[in-house]
Amino acid sequence: MLQEKVYTSLMIAKDCTRLSAKKCGFTLASLKEDNRRRAYADMRSMLMHMLRNTTALSLSDIGYIFHRDHSCVIHNVKKVDDLLRTDKGFKIRYDQIRTDFYKTLKILTNEHI
Repeated sequence: MLQEKVYTSLMIAKDCTRLSAKKCGFTLASLKEDNRRRAYADMRSMLMHMLRNTTALSLSDIGYIFHRDHSCVIHNVKKVDDLLRTDKGFKIRYDQIRTDFYKTLKILTNEHI
């Protein structure tokens, strides 16, 4: 399912990311840390991928949200693309989170118009 890109501010994207992380049991602060445990790394990667594919934010803007640079965002987006093709369990989790993420992003964007 292709979704249209949402043109939103960095502040709204950060709020959406924080809310989506919270619904999954994480804090945005914990995802910003240099924590390499699988659960944290996967959630951080998924959110970066969602931001890249649903917003018009630059790689640097997405990296700013997670205290990472643009090359880290590129790596995570490619990693998620690969996992979506090869790992069915990952894809199911991703699709559930993405649906909620996109709805939250649209709501937050419409509230600030």
